Order: sequence, then structure tokens, then C-alpha cells
Amino acid sequence: MELFMMNCELLAVCSGLGYLEGDVYFKEEDCIDSVKCLIKYLHNEDSTRDIRTQLGAAHILQNDLLPILTQYPDDLDLFSCVLRLVINLTQPALLCFDGKVPKDTVMHYHFLNVLSYNQNYKEAFGKDEQVWNVLKKKICSILQVKWEDRQPEDSLLVERCLVLIRNLLHTPATSEDFRKTNQEMSSQDSLLWKIHASDFDDLILYMVGCNDEQQWMLHLIEIICLILKEQNAVQLAEVDGSTSKAREREDNKLLAMRKTEDTRRKMAHAKLTSRHSRFGGTFVARGTKALSDDNDVIMHRSLQHCQAISFDEGKSQVKKARNRRAIMEEVIERHSSRGVRKILNSFCKGFLERGYNLCMRVTKDRLQREIAQDHDETFYFWMMSFFLKFNRTSDFKVQYVSETLNLNTLHFIETNLFNYYELMLNDKHDAQAWSRRLHLALRCYHEFLMSVQLMSHSEDLHMQQNAKVLLNNIFYVVEHREILVVILRKFNERKQCRAFLRDAVLTTHLFLKMFENFCRDGTVVVEKKVKARKPRRKTATKKKENEGTAKVWSREEREAKWEEISDGVTQHLQILDRATLEVQSVFDPSSDLTESEQQQITLLMIQNFLLENKVDEATKYYLNARKEHTPQFDRCETLYGNQPN
Repeated sequence: MELFMMNCELLAVCSGLGYLEGDVYFKEEDCIDSVKCLIKYLHNEDSTRDIRTQLGAAHILQNDLLPILTQYPDDLDLFSCVLRLVINLTQPALLCFDGKVPKDTVMHYHFLNVLSYNQNYKEAFGKDEQVWNVLKKKICSILQVKWEDRQPEDSLLVERCLVLIRNLLHTPATSEDFRKTNQEMSSQDSLLWKIHASDFDDLILYMVGCNDEQQWMLHLIEIICLILKEQNAVQLAEVDGSTSKAREREDNKLLAMRKTEDTRRKMAHAKLTSRHSRFGGTFVARGTKALSDDNDVIMHRSLQHCQAISFDEGKSQVKKARNRRAIMEEVIERHSSRGVRKILNSFCKGFLERGYNLCMRVTKDRLQREIAQDHDETFYFWMMSFFLKFNRTSDFKVQYVSETLNLNTLHFIETNLFNYYELMLNDKHDAQAWSRRLHLALRCYHEFLMSVQLMSHSEDLHMQQNAKVLLNNIFYVVEHREILVVILRKFNERKQCRAFLRDAVLTTHLFLKMFENFCRDGTVVVEKKVKARKPRRKTATKKKENEGTAKVWSREEREAKWEEISDGVTQHLQILDRATLEVQSVFDPSSDLTESEQQQITLLMIQNFLLENKVDEATKYYLNARKEHTPQFDRCETLYGNQPN
């Protein structure tokens, strides 16, 4: 976009900023008012982001804003306003379009324009070292003041500087960066080189390890993740090795690649024949039936091509809908130059020594208390998996990562694993985003197990004991054993990539090997799931018990029973002293039953006592009933034998 395509009012405001003569920038008198007008225009731009596009096409940031920041740092009001404008211009393109890549063709075109201008801003900051020196001096002057003596404007200025760095590091690489070799500097490498040259990385490490600067911890952890986003932890850890070994390893890789290329060229040359294709010959494939079952397939091609028979040649592949296609694996890793890797290696080691434990503790505390923004735990999981792998590969020291090798961290990982898994199944619109977060949590779980395995194989007895305690808790809890099985069974290629499946298989294999080694002693205690049983109704059980114990006596059995116990009844009646007999009321005058009905019930009770061989209770019950109703129970004497009154 040329200058004559800009809005007239916007062009007039940009002209009021100032002008550049050589290396000196001369600001206008109403420069600060022009900056405020630009901020207002950006605030009121439409959905196509036309103001942002016009300012990017006019190179306002490269030609005006950066010189103002570097040459007028003492003008606090102007510096603060320009910093606000730069932050607004460099914010990620996704935030400008509601956090999603537009699917509409026109809106996607505007999205790519904003993204390209952000990449130009990143390259401009990667070429200017002076602006990083100015930002570092501003932050250092504020950090020298105690936090209780700082003004609100000071804290706001530090936060804006950190947000500016976050925006620049968040900008993705250009298409030219992917075409560059390992020895060439990409836009990300150039930016990191300028940050290191101005000692801004040391300032970041100081803020991470300082207890008084914990309010910036979430910004700092995001910046550190973005600094290392294109790096591989294993490659960074191996930079410290000798130069000869590294070169020898690279030479071996090149030789292996050359050998594979030669073999591929020889195979391609063997397939070529000097004979014309029409005289290639005709062959019959034995055992492969043609359309008619009686004949074999006839191949009109050369012998080399007849070895691989496929009936899919010439057929159009079945197209799948977009929502049914497998997710393509997104691997954004770049093998930077050796100088950049050395810088990042020293940065990672300094972070582990100074502030890893403090940073992870503060971040997890804020995540659990829901003080942080949504989905900030993704940076926590990424940093945990990266630095556990880096520490394990370079020089394993448990004291550097002790904050993330405990049961609380394991429970936090497991809770988020289940949460992300359920949200991935339920939230269909953002299923891929939840799948990526689930992948990060799974990598953390894998690195946690790898670190614990190294602890168990250590020569230090105290470290072995700690590893044994961790393993005992891991293998005891049911959820820790079943989460991997659930993830493997519910794998869906439309929501999860192949890298996720590979990491899930590796984690499961590692878990099983550790469980096998742990069970060699023969004493393993695990928690079992207790199935909830429905309580049975008490009334039904009582009825069943009564039905099971009740017995129906026939007349012959009753007579035989009476002959058996009649002598015992006679002895009890003779021995029992009626004077000392305990008085027990048998009949209830307040009952609704009549007197004759109560007498019948009393007779049945006495009969049951006798059938159950409870002679003593039967005689007592009989004598008490006879005292209250003597005439009605006279006939009972003939039943139990002739007894005196």
C-alpha cells in the first residue's frame, strides 16, 4: 500500500510525529498529541483492521516510533504513549481477529496482511540494539526502587515492556526463515541475539529469581516459553559437549544421508530400461485372478514394475470431509546456529539454578487459586516438560527441579489430564485446542516418570528412597494406572495427532517397565475399586428369614413331640415354686382383641415354646395365664398331665 492510498486524516496525523534526518530524529511540537490520536484511531478501527494495515504499509514503527523510543527516553509522557502505540501495533494477529483464524476469504486476506506487518516489526526490533538498551535501563531504574516505594506508573511501565517483548516473540516465523540453512540467522535468532547483546536475558533471570518481583511471574514464564519455542531440549543440552564430538556426530549424519541418497538413486536407475516401453513384454501373475475366475491377471509392463501389483493405480482417492480428516502434525522446531544454541544453553542453566523452583511454585499457586488468565497452565506444562527433559539430558540434578518432582505436582497434572480429556470429548468446536493441551499434560507426565526413574537408579540412597515413595504412590492410586489405558482406548485421529499417540505409547511402555521393576520385591499394595452395591430392603430379608425358619408340624409329629417332652414338663411343674413365681401380665385389657382371642394367642405361644423345647418358659407362661383366667385353662392340665392345683 502506497502513501497516496492512506486516509487523509491518518496521513496528516502521521506527518505530525516528526521527521528523520540522517540518524537524528526531530519530533514536532504536537508529537504526543499525534501519538494519542493514532491510539484513538486504532481503538476505533473496523473489523478489517484498516488503520493497522495502513500504518504497517507506511512503516510508521520503523521510521518514527523506534527513533522516538531510542532518542527521547527522558520524556516520560511521550515515551509512555509511544510504548502504548507500539504494543498495540505489535499485538498478535489472532487477538485482532477474536482469537481465531478467519475462514472467510476476504477476512483471511486481511489477517495475512496484519501477520506480515507483525513479522516486519519483529525484524525491525531484531536489527536495533539501542532500543533494547533503553528498555533495559528503564526497567533496571524501576527495579532499584523498593516495591513499596514505587508509583503505579512505574509498575505499569514495567508491565508494558514485558508485554512488548511477549508480542514480538509470539510472532511466527516467516516463509523465508524456513528456507534458511542452520548457519543463517532467522528473525527469531536475530531477536534473541539482540536481547543477549543488551544483557536483557540476564535481567529476565534476575526478575524470575527475585522474591520481590513475583507479580511479573506469569509474564516472565510466557516470555521464557516463547524464547525456547523453536528449540529442542536435547540439542540445547548437547551443546556443552566437545566441539570435535559434535562435528563428528554431524559428519556421521551427513554420511548416512548421502548413503541413503545413493541407494535411492541406484534403485531408480535399475528400474530404467534401454528398451522402449511398448516392447516391455507381457507377463502373467500366477495366483492373482482376473475378472474371470478361470484366468490369471496379465501385466503389460516391464518385469521390474510387475513385482509390485496394486489394483489402486489409476483410481481417484475417496475424499474425506474436513471434519473427518486426520490432524496434520505441527512440528515447529529449528536447528539454530551453534552461537545461538550456546546462548540459550547458558540461559536455560541459569534459569534452573536461579529461579526454576520459585517460578513453578508461584505459577502453580496462582493457577490453583484462579488468579491467572484462562489456559495459562499451558505455559506451565510446556516449561515443566522442557526443563525436566533438559535437566535429565545435560546433568541431572534433582535440587534444580525439586518443585515439580512431588506428589502435589503429580496430582495437578493428573487432574488437568482428566479435565482436558473430558473437555475434548464434550466441546466439539474447540476439540483440537483441548487435544493440544492434553498432549502437553501427557508430556509432563512422561518426563515426570523419566525423572523418577533416574532417581531410582541413582547411587544416592536418599534419592532412591524418595523415588521409592513416589513410585509407591503412583502405583497405588487407581487413577494413575488407568489414565493411560483410557487415553489409548479413546484415541481419535480427527481430534488428536500422531505425535500424541506416539507419546502415549511411549509413556505407557515406560509405566509398565517401571511397574515391572517395582514388583520384583513381591510386596506391592494397590488400591482397588469398590463397587457400590444396592442396599437390600430389610422387610424383604425378614420375610425370607421367617419363611426359611418356620416349620409346619403334622399331628403325628406333635404327638411324638409331646411324648418326648411330657416328662420334662411334669418335673418343671413339680419343681417350680408358685409362691416365688415372677408375676408377668399375659393379657392386655386395653387391647382391641377380645378376651377369647387373647386366650387363643396365649395357647399358641405356650404351644410354640413347647415345640421349641423351651419347657421352663412354657410352664411359667402357663402358670401366669392360669392365675388370670383359671376356668379357661383347667383343660390344659389334662394336656400336660394330672397335676395338683
